[in-house]
Amino acid sequence: MEIRLRILLLASLFSAFVVSSVMLLSLDPQRMPVPGWKTERLAELIVSACADNLAHYDMPSLTRSMESFFANRDIVSMRVTDSAGNKVVSLARPMGRMEKLPVTRSIEKNGQILGTLSLILTNFEERELAHRISGLIVEANMENIWDYNIEALNNSIESFLKGDNIRRIVIRETSGFVLLDREQGARDVATLTVKKDIRREGWIIGTIEIDFFSFKSDASVSMISGNARPVVMAALTVALAVCMTIAFIFLKKSGEAAPSSLADLDGSRASPTTHWTVSSSIEEKLNKAVEYIENNYNRTISREGLAVMLELNADNLGRYFKLYMGEKINDRVNRLRVDEAGRKLASTKDTIVSIAFDVGFENICTFNRAFWKIMGVTPTEYRKKTLHGG
Repeated sequence: MEIRLRILLLASLFSAFVVSSVMLLSLDPQRMPVPGWKTERLAELIVSACADNLAHYDMPSLTRSMESFFANRDIVSMRVTDSAGNKVVSLARPMGRMEKLPVTRSIEKNGQILGTLSLILTNFEERELAHRISGLIVEANMENIWDYNIEALNNSIESFLKGDNIRRIVIRETSGFVLLDREQGARDVATLTVKKDIRREGWIIGTIEIDFFSFKSDASVSMISGNARPVVMAALTVALAVCMTIAFIFLKKSGEAAPSSLADLDGSRASPTTHWTVSSSIEEKLNKAVEYIENNYNRTISREGLAVMLELNADNLGRYFKLYMGEKINDRVNRLRVDEAGRKLASTKDTIVSIAFDVGFENICTFNRAFWKIMGVTPTEYRKKTLHGG
């Protein structure tokens, strides 16, 4: 059986390598990014404005026309050359570190090529607009995030997604937990990503990440030149070798016999195939853990700290506790904290924030999430129901 698994894994890795190599070799080394419709429209307008002036070789009018277009801060470089290759207009500004898109168009009139327009574009103005929209989204949903009102948060984000300029919005708590992840469907276009901290009363309560549709290429934006192919092929070969090595190690370890009794594994990590049973000595330690949690749930409690106190391996303790109590250590701590918070919400006028900290939570977002998961309502809704005798 082990030999079959190895053969199957090696065949899969080799197939993936062959497919990747074929796709890489099929790429056109001359393939360049294709500008999107906004870029095409801008280039078309500039070419149209150039044609008459260049046909009459009216350089002052041509220069004034190009300077008016150059007021668009998305354009960082603009150059016009005549049919002989002479540079007649050249405008440029500092580019910074923004992504750049080169665009070249022929200037024609009545079928005659009069010259060439060369542009280098960025998305400067789109960035400014994206940051303004991001600020509006944060401001509109500050209270929804603070109160953990997921339904209102979803409705608000849905309204922003109705526009055609936002592809995806992701909101996370400070712990990294994803409160919301909505998108309008994957599209093969370039995007502009804006990330912001969500702050309330000086506290960071989360982050928001928004992907905006960019003016840049609707087609391929990736390009691998012929010179880069050997480097990429070498990288693929190394990656395949690493994957094969890891696979052999994994298969070798998976074939080793696992210990049959957990009584011998108190100080070491057990294999995933170990059959778990709770001995009397382990049961005694678990009872001590339960008692400690019930008396100290409003303090910081970690699986690692309990493991040191009970002289057990942290991973083994987690499995023992789940087997013995039917829930994880963190889940039991949170349930005790939420139960106490419920009593305080119903019997005191303390603020929700102070109650959250009193029962042991380190931030309001984690408290709101745990309360909603256990009680099925937000702390604010729970207090309203208890006040009205619901």
